[in-house]
Order: sequence, then C-alpha cells, then structure tokens
Amino acid sequence: MAAVVSDVTIGIACSGLAPGKPQIGRINFNCVAITPANLAAQQSALASLAAALNPLTMGIVINDSISVGLTLSSGLPGSAAVRGHKWVVTAQESTGDFNKYLYTIPAALEAAHVVSGTRVADMTLADWVAFSTAFSAIAKSPAGNALTVLGAELVGRRG
Repeated sequence: MAAVVSDVTIGIACSGLAPGKPQIGRINFNCVAITPANLAAQQSALASLAAALNPLTMGIVINDSISVGLTLSSGLPGSAAVRGHKWVVTAQESTGDFNKYLYTIPAALEAAHVVSGTRVADMTLADWVAFSTAFSAIAKSPAGNALTVLGAELVGRRG
C-alpha cells in the first residue's frame, strides 16, 4: 500500500555550545505522498517554504529533505522486539575506494540465523541471501557506488 503522506524535515542551524559547533533544530512535517509525477512540484514548494522560514528564525536554514516511503505494515511488534538487539550489517563498495559501511537492523531475530555457537550471521541461509540481494540492488554508498553485503553480527541487549 502506498503511503498517504511523505515525511519532510527542514534543518535549522542554531547557536551551539561552542563557536563553530551549531546545534541543529528540525521542523518535521508531512507533505502529500511523493510520486514521480509530483516530485518536482513538491521540491519547489519545499524550497519556497525554506525561504519563507528565514525571516522567522535567528538560525540559518541549512537543509531540507523529503522522505519517500511505503507503509509496509500497520501492526505492532511483540514485546520481544527490542530495538537495542540488532544485526550490524557490513557492506562494502563494489567499485571506487572499496570503503566499508555499517548498517543496523533493529529487533534482530536470532533463531536459526547465526552460525551455530556464534553471534555471526550465516550468510548462506535463504533469508540472508534474500536480504543481501535486495540490499545490493538498491543501496548505494555516499559516493553513489554499489554496495555488497559482506556479513552481519548480532549485537546489543538480549530482549
């Protein structure tokens, strides 16, 4: 099901605790659900709003963003879905500088997803192969290079 709205954030640099170290305040709100047909119009509207904020704040409008997403489920997890119990996934650029990046998957499901006797993900299992394939198909490094999943490890609290 497509999202009804998309999340928008405008960042405003505010006075910090030390010179040259601003604190960032954010205005978070929703806009109409972003589609290919309305993206340019929504970006233009956001730019107009950001410009209109300047006279209303002593801070400096430094960035804006529109998050486009889907509502995948309206259900609630059980109490065992502890945010701090997570998979830390390591991915590496397939080209360029071959930098490595870490990503987290909260509320890790450990059962049958690790190499026996360890906290290391068994990347040969179907669930991990499916994740790795899907992640590599869409994820890019900050430089825009394709990423390949190298592995994952279970970390954090134990529900």
